[in-house]
Amino acid sequence: ERFIEHPDLGQIYRSGDRCHIDSSTLRVHFHGRIDAQLKVRGYRVEAQPIESLLQDQFADIETAILDCQDNELVALLRAPALWSEDSAATNIQPLNHGLVSEAQQLISAQFPPYAVPSRFFIVNQFELVPASGKINRRALPSVADIAEFHHADAAPPASVIDDGGASLPTEVLNLCRAELGPTLDWHDDFINWGAHSIAIARLTQQLQAAGYPISVRGLLSETRTAAAIAELPTQTEDARDHAESTVGAQAGPNAHSETSEQTGRAYEFRHFTALQALSAVLLRVPLLLMAALGLAIIDPEELLLVGDMFGFLRATIIAYSVYMFVPFVNLGWVLLLRSVQAVTVRTPLIAPGRYQKFSSDHLQMWWIEQQTDFVLKPLVSGLRSPVLFNWALKRLGADVHPKAFIAQSTEWYGPISLISIGPEAVVQAGVQISSVRWEGDEFILDTIHVGHKARVGSRSMLCGGASLGHHSWLTPLSSLNTETESNSQVSGVPGNKVGNYQPPRTPALAPSSALTDAVIDLRNVVTQFSLELALVIVPGAFIALLTTWFLGFDALSKVNLDAKMLTGPDLLVMIGAGVIGIWLGILTSSLILCTFLRLTPTPPGWTRTASLRGTLARYRQTKMNQVQQMWGWSLTGQYLRALAGVKFSQVGASECDELVNLLPEHLHADANVFIAQGCFCNVLDEHGTFLLTQPVQMPAGFFASNNAMVEPGPIPGNLLLGVSTPLGPHLYRPQYNDRPATKR
Repeated sequence: ERFIEHPDLGQIYRSGDRCHIDSSTLRVHFHGRIDAQLKVRGYRVEAQPIESLLQDQFADIETAILDCQDNELVALLRAPALWSEDSAATNIQPLNHGLVSEAQQLISAQFPPYAVPSRFFIVNQFELVPASGKINRRALPSVADIAEFHHADAAPPASVIDDGGASLPTEVLNLCRAELGPTLDWHDDFINWGAHSIAIARLTQQLQAAGYPISVRGLLSETRTAAAIAELPTQTEDARDHAESTVGAQAGPNAHSETSEQTGRAYEFRHFTALQALSAVLLRVPLLLMAALGLAIIDPEELLLVGDMFGFLRATIIAYSVYMFVPFVNLGWVLLLRSVQAVTVRTPLIAPGRYQKFSSDHLQMWWIEQQTDFVLKPLVSGLRSPVLFNWALKRLGADVHPKAFIAQSTEWYGPISLISIGPEAVVQAGVQISSVRWEGDEFILDTIHVGHKARVGSRSMLCGGASLGHHSWLTPLSSLNTETESNSQVSGVPGNKVGNYQPPRTPALAPSSALTDAVIDLRNVVTQFSLELALVIVPGAFIALLTTWFLGFDALSKVNLDAKMLTGPDLLVMIGAGVIGIWLGILTSSLILCTFLRLTPTPPGWTRTASLRGTLARYRQTKMNQVQQMWGWSLTGQYLRALAGVKFSQVGASECDELVNLLPEHLHADANVFIAQGCFCNVLDEHGTFLLTQPVQMPAGFFASNNAMVEPGPIPGNLLLGVSTPLGPHLYRPQYNDRPATKR
C-alpha cells in the first residue's frame, strides 16, 4: 500500500525510506530503507528479485543476500557445499567458483548492468533477529574484513582492465576506482556509471591533491572518464613546459599559449596593493579637476539659499551637459597615460597565455580593466549611442566592427584587446565577456571572437577561447568557451551545439554610408538628451528647490550664517525635510516617468533600431528599469507599474520586483504572479538593424526566480521558473501541453 490517505495532506506516497525528523531543526535524517532496496552509485536496485533468482536457479545456494558496501554491490551467499574449511577462523570468505560467472550472466540477462553484483562471498552464518528469526540486514558481515578484498582493490580483475589505457598513468584510474568502485574502466562515463554529487566532490579533491587541474564542473561535463582526466597536464608537467618555453624564448620569439606560463616581475602583496592604490588615484585625476573647476565657477548652495530658482535650474542643466563629456575626457586621459607608459615604463605584453598572480602581468591586466571601466561606465550611464560605444571600444583596443550591435549593459572582464566582434553581430543585454579566468594563483588569458551576424543571448557568457561562428546563436543564460561552427544554436553550461540556427527574416533595409549613420546617431543622442532634461534633470532640480523652500529653508539659512544659531527643533526640521524631500522627489519623478511611459507606447512588431521609434523604445526601457529599481516590491511600485502601462488583472494582487528590460504595455500579468529580483525579459528582442517587440503573458500561479530569463509569448499557469533558468520556445514551450493553466 504505497498510497495512503492523510487527514490534512490528502493522498501521499509511502517511499519506503527509514527517516526521522529532528524536532529542534526540522531536518530529515535518512537511516536507510524499510525494504530491501539498495542505492548503488546513484541507482536504486531492488534486491529481493535478484536474491530469489539466485536461490531458485542454483541448488548449492541456500540463502542469497545483496548488500552495498564501499559503493559496490556484493552478493553474500549461504552455501555450505561451497564453504572452504581453510578459512574456518573467519565468518566470510570470497567465492572463487565457476558459479560466479554463471550467476552474473544470468542476472545481467534480466536486470540492468548496475544491478549485477561485482563480487560474491560465502558466509558461514548470518546474524538473525531474535524476535522474528529473519536475517538481520543491519548486521551483515563486512567484506572489508577480508585481506583479499583490499588486494583486489589494488589489482582489479583482468576483465575490467582496458588495453587502450596501457599508456595512461594508472594513478588516475586507482583514484577514480577508490571513490566510484573497483570495476570502473578507463572509458566508463561517470554519469552513466551512477556517480552521485558527493562522490564527484570527493574525487575532485583527490585529483587536485594529485596535481590534476580538475573541477566538479569538469567531472560532470568534458572530463567524465578516467582516460580524459589522465590526458590533462599535471602541475609537474606545467612546470616542465614552463622551463622548455623559457629556453625557447632565449633562442627566439615564441608564441604564447594557454599551457605556457609567462614570467613577469613578482611583487609582495603590500607592494602590489600600494601600486594599485596609486594607479587608481592617478586614473581619476580628471574627475577631481573637473569637480573642483565646476564648484569654483558655480556655487549651487548660494543659488539655493538666495532663492535664485532660474539660476539653480540653469546650473543643474550646465552640470548635466558637462557630465555628458566626462567619458570623452576620461578616454583622452587613458590614451595619454598609455602613451606615457609606453615611452617611460617597460609595459608587459598582454597576449594569450598563463600568468602568475601578483606579478607585473597581473598588475597590467588590472590596470587595463580599470581603464576600461573608467571610460565605459560613465558612457553607459549617460545616453545610448551605438556609434560612440563601438568607437570607444575600438579606441580602448577591442576589435569591434562599426556595424556591430552591442548592449551597453555588457560586462567586460580582462583585456578587451583580446576580443573581436564581427559586422552585424548582436550582443544582447547583460552579457558577460571575460578574456581571463583564474586557476588558483594563476590566471589564463585567451581570445574571444563573435562572428558575422552571430547573436549572443541575454545574460549569457563568453569565456576565453570562445569563438561563436557566423550566423550562430548562443541562447540566453548559456556559456561558451570553445569554437563553434557557423549556423549553430548553442545552449547550456558549458555550451554545446543543440541544433542548426536559421536567423529570422527581417524587413529589407537599404544600405547607408558612415556619414548618414553618424548623422542619425547624433539626432538620436540629441533626442535622448532633450528627454532626459525634460523628464529627469529639470523636474528633479525644481523638486529639490521647492522642498528646500517649504520644509527647511529657515534652518538652512541659520546654518549658513552661524552654526551656533542652530537649535534642536531646527535640526529636526532639517532631518524631516531631508527625508520627506527625498521621498517626495522620488515619488514625483516616478510619476512623471510613468506618465511619459503611459503616453508613448511602443507598437508590437519590427522597428528599425536607429529610427526615432527604436531610440524611444530603448530610452523607455531604461526609464522603466529605473522606476522598478526605486520601488521594488512595494505596493506603491505595483500602482506605478500599472500607471506606466502594465496590464494587471488586479493591481496589488501580485508581488513583482524588477523585471529588467521591460516595456510596460507589453506585460499582461494575472493575479498571484511572483517575479523575484533581477529577472530579465526579452520583449524588445535585438536582431541587429531591427528590434522585434512581442508581449509576455503571465497567468496566475507563475513564479519567476532570481536571474531567470522570460521570453515573449504565452506562459502556462502554475509554473515555477527556477533560479538562472531560461524560458523560451527553443527550450520548453513545446512541452507545456501537459501543464495547462488553471481555469480562471
